[in-house]
Amino acid sequence: MNGKVQICHRTGSAENPYQVLKISEQACINAHALHAGDYVAVNDPTCQGGG
Repeated sequence: MNGKVQICHRTGSAENPYQVLKISEQACINAHALHAGDYVAVNDPTCQGGG
């Protein structure tokens, strides 16, 4: 994906618990690797918890 990854970013909202983000690999490492609940959306393009 041209140096980009799709992640599921945990929002903390009960109604919308995850937001799909397409970010650079470096942003994934720097900003989201340690963010509790975030995960790379492998086989889970809509962030339904199957990644």
